[in-house]
Amino acid sequence: RGAGGAREDLLEGMSTRRPNPTTSASPSAVDTRVRLVPGDGAGDTEDSDLDLGNGGNHDDGSGGNGQGNTQGEQGGSGDGDATTAHDGMSHLARFIGPLLFARDLRLREVRFLLGSSSPTPISLSSENDHAGDGSETGDPEAVVAQQQRLWALAPRTAALAVGRGAFTLGTARCRPTETLKIPVLTLAGCLPTQRGAVVALDLTASGTAGAEFTHWPEFHNGVASGLALAAQARGELTRSWILFNKPETPSNAHAGVLLALGITGALKQLSNTDLYRYLVQEHDLTTVAALLGTACAWRGSAKNDVAKMCFLHVPAVHPVAFPEVEVSLLAQSAALVSIGLLYQQTSHRRTVEIVLREIGADPDRTSVGWGGGGGNETQSAHSKGGREGYALCAGFALGLTCLGVGK
Repeated sequence: RGAGGAREDLLEGMSTRRPNPTTSASPSAVDTRVRLVPGDGAGDTEDSDLDLGNGGNHDDGSGGNGQGNTQGEQGGSGDGDATTAHDGMSHLARFIGPLLFARDLRLREVRFLLGSSSPTPISLSSENDHAGDGSETGDPEAVVAQQQRLWALAPRTAALAVGRGAFTLGTARCRPTETLKIPVLTLAGCLPTQRGAVVALDLTASGTAGAEFTHWPEFHNGVASGLALAAQARGELTRSWILFNKPETPSNAHAGVLLALGITGALKQLSNTDLYRYLVQEHDLTTVAALLGTACAWRGSAKNDVAKMCFLHVPAVHPVAFPEVEVSLLAQSAALVSIGLLYQQTSHRRTVEIVLREIGADPDRTSVGWGGGGGNETQSAHSKGGREGYALCAGFALGLTCLGVGK
């Protein structure tokens, strides 16, 4: 039959050994490639890139997410829809989902649960239905009920960034000519019975505590976005790109990105002058991120320049003739942990003596604020648990410095 007949026999044998998608227990690499062939029914990735909004916060009145799948299947398509919000997970649905989980919608469900960029659909309990989902918008009872429901859902929304950070860890690529897009952390709600009317959460109603409520959630939101960048991408997370993404006004979200870049080691590329420009902004969370991020990048190296920067933010070790420096208690605590990371497993005696003394020290002697909002109002460290937090950070520093060297 010649070469043509041998080729026909080979093709016929391959077709008979092709895996059956309906009977195979688990998809293999070959099976995945086969099922992604156009016309095979599973290769269409357009439906995978659905912007599911704030699906994880869907409220059906009972605190669950019973209508999650329904809303997810009705979502808009991808980032191409200008009306949808960026949720930081679209690249997973476009590329990873069809390759690894083409048989089911598990990635779409996870994306639905972790989305925090769209208002949360809310509905009130049956006993409040007369005041209701706001059928009478001027009813004070309805407004109060809506705010109470939004406050009950706010902690859950604030925690979604932590899950998203684990879900998207190292899966994105940075573009040299574009800034990093950080998903919006939306604490507002929408009323399905009023055509999706948006109800904003009134943070000022709770005073200072309400105004500071979003500081750490925004910080964690930035950390999640920074950790999504692939740390092994050579030539992408450069010094130029990091400085290009630095905002003119310091923000909590960018401070989180700075910490994430330190965890992945990218902050090694910044010079002392670059770090100084971050520190002189006098923004507490940016200072915390710069200290912890740089210490993570140089962990265990005892680098002299980084050590000077960390000890500068611990007024307890300043010489008597040293000019008085106002450092917030939050920055002092972060500096202690940074010292522990920098001297990890070195058993540096001077460092051990300092952090051991600070475990029992009273931080009220130099404390300026603990909230993390960048304010300069002097307050008692004991009033917000700062004394315990400061001692805990000193304990972490002691444990990291002597890590693994005990007998």
